[in-house]
Amino acid sequence: MINISDADIAHAEGILLPDGCVFDEERRVFIRELSSCDVLACPGSGKTTALLAKLLILSKKMPFPGGGGICVLTHTNVAIDEIKRRLGIEARSLISYPNFFGTIQSFIDRFLAIPKFVEAFGRRPTIIDTDRWEAALAGTCSRSSAAGWIYGTVNRSRAYGTPLDLLKKIALNLDTLEADLSTIGLKDSSKPTHKAISGCCHKVLSSGVLSYEQAYILAEKYLKDHPKLSQLIASRYRYVLIDEMQDTDSRQIGVLDSLFSEAEVITQRVGDPNQAIFSAPKEGDMEWIPREPRLNFSNSMRFGESLSSAIAPIRVDSEIALAGNLGVRSHPPYIISYDDSCMDAAVAAFGKLIQRLGLDSASATFKAVGWVGKAKNTACLPLYWPTYQPRKKVKPHFSNLISYVAAYKAQADCSHTPCLFKYYVMEGLAKLAACHLPEEVIGKVPLTARRLERLLEKEYPQDLKAVRKRVSLWLHQLASGEEIGTIHADMIGLFTSETVFAEHESVAGEKFLTSEKIDSSCDQDETCNLMCCSEHLNIEVGTVHSVKGETHTGTLLLESKYYTKHDSEYLMPLLKGGELPMKPRARLKSCVKVAHVAMSRPTHLFALACHVDRIAGHEEALKEQGWEMLSVPDLLG
Repeated sequence: MINISDADIAHAEGILLPDGCVFDEERRVFIRELSSCDVLACPGSGKTTALLAKLLILSKKMPFPGGGGICVLTHTNVAIDEIKRRLGIEARSLISYPNFFGTIQSFIDRFLAIPKFVEAFGRRPTIIDTDRWEAALAGTCSRSSAAGWIYGTVNRSRAYGTPLDLLKKIALNLDTLEADLSTIGLKDSSKPTHKAISGCCHKVLSSGVLSYEQAYILAEKYLKDHPKLSQLIASRYRYVLIDEMQDTDSRQIGVLDSLFSEAEVITQRVGDPNQAIFSAPKEGDMEWIPREPRLNFSNSMRFGESLSSAIAPIRVDSEIALAGNLGVRSHPPYIISYDDSCMDAAVAAFGKLIQRLGLDSASATFKAVGWVGKAKNTACLPLYWPTYQPRKKVKPHFSNLISYVAAYKAQADCSHTPCLFKYYVMEGLAKLAACHLPEEVIGKVPLTARRLERLLEKEYPQDLKAVRKRVSLWLHQLASGEEIGTIHADMIGLFTSETVFAEHESVAGEKFLTSEKIDSSCDQDETCNLMCCSEHLNIEVGTVHSVKGETHTGTLLLESKYYTKHDSEYLMPLLKGGELPMKPRARLKSCVKVAHVAMSRPTHLFALACHVDRIAGHEEALKEQGWEMLSVPDLLG
C-alpha cells in the first residue's frame, strides 16, 4: 500500500515552489489521492504544479507493489516539454520504462493504431498526418480514371471548392478498413468510379500514409479485435493521469475509456469544463462529463479578487468555485467603448490604459484577442487590426535543409523547445538521406525522421551521437539570437566532413544541403500582429483560441459578431450580475466559454472593447458590478 506523507509533499514543495510557499489543503488532497477521480480546476489554479508534485512523489515510490508504471497524457508536446523542464533531473526516472509521457495521439498511435496497421498491412506506417494523407490521395486520384468524375462533381456543387474538399469527406470503414465512399455519394461498389477511388485510397493507405482520423479508426478496430487488451494495459500502468481533459473529443474519450477500463488502473483526469473551447462539437456541449468523486481547485493563483468577481458570472459551470488570489492586486475590469470612426484604434487605446496604470514594464505581457479571426463585414479581428494575419502552421516538407531550421524558428516564436527543434532537424535529415544516400544504406521503405534515427542508432551510432550533440548546440545558438545562416553553415560543415552523409555524393543531396533559399511558407511576419506602443510596451493581436493556457499581465477582448449577435449582446445580462439560464442556448454557451478563457488570462488587467451603441443604457448597472467605463477618445485624447 502506497502512502504519501507530509514529508513527501514537503520534498516536492522544496523543488517546485518558491521559498516559503506550500501547497494548500485542496492541492494536498489531490496529491495524496490514490484512487480514480476527476479534478475540476479553475483558471490559474496551479494544477500543473500539483500534478508535477504528485508525479515527483510517485516516482520515488517505484517500483510499485505488483509492478506497473505511470502514464501521463496531455494534448500537446509543449505540455510534455514543460513537465520535463520543470522537473529537471528528477524527470529522468519518470520518462523511462515502464512509464509513458506523451500526447494522447502518440499513445494511441504507439499502442493501438500502429500495431493494427502492421496486422492489416504487414508493415509499419510511414507517417500519420492528415495533411500528408490528403495531399497523397488528391495526387493519386488526379492521375486515376476517376479524375473526371471528381472535377465534374466539384464544378457542379457549391459544397466543394476544390477536389480536396470532396476527398476529405471519405471515411474508413471500421469493420473492413476499406474506404467508405457513401460520404461522397458513391454507394455502388461495382461502378468503375467507385472502384477507381477506392483503389486510390487503398494505394495511399497501404503505402504507409494515413490521417489522424484513420489512426483512431485503426485503434478502435484493434480494441474490438483484441478485447483483452485493456488487461494487458492494466498490467503495464498502475496510474494514468490525463491533463486538459476538457479538450478531449468523443473519439478520444471512447478509446481511452475502453483502454483503461480495468478496476486496478487508477485514472485521474484533470480539466476545466468552463474552458472547453476546442473539444465541443459545433454548437454542442463539452464531450467530457466529469464523474464522481470530484476534487476541486477552487482558487486561482493568477489574478486577484477584482478580476475573479468579474469572471465568476461568465461561466457555464458555476459549481466550480473561483476565488481570487489575495496576494495579487488586480485592477478592476474595464470596458473600452468605441464608435464606427475609431474601432481600429481600440488596441492603441488599450495601450494608453496600460501606461496610465503603470503596468508597462519590460517583463510584462499584453495581448488583444478576439473570437473571430477571419475577415468579415461584421466585428472581427481584421476590423480592429487591419494588418492581422493568423500564424501559419508550417509543415516540414521543404526542398532544402535550411528551410527546416527557418520553419522551426517561425513556429517556436521565441519559446524554444528541444523536442520541436529535434523534430524539424530530423525531418530535414530524413529528406536529405532520401535524396542523397543510396538504397543499400537506407533501404526501400520511405524514410521518416523516426526511421532515420533508428537506422543511425543501429548502423551508425557515432553519427547519431554527433548529430544529437550538434542539435543541442544549434538550438542554444538559435535561442541566443544566432542567425540561421550561421547554423546552416555549421550543418553543411558537419554533413560534408563527418557522418555517413559525407561518405556519398549526389547532385540532389548537395543541392538540398547547400541551398540558401528559404521556402516562402516559413516566413512569419512578426510585426503584422504587434503594436509597439513604447520601448517596453508591445501588444500582440491574436485569437482567443491561440492564447488558451497562457498567462498575461493584461488582456483586451475585442468583441466579435457570432452568427446574429455580438459578444456584448450575449454577455450583457451576465456582465450586469445576472445568471446563466438553466438551459442556455448553444451559441450563448459557446460565447461564454470563449469569453471565460479570454477573461481568465491576465494577472492584473482585463478590458472588453465593444461598440458604444451596445452598452448604451447599461452603464450604471455595469458600474455597480465593478466595471470601469472608458472610451477610445477618452484614452487617446
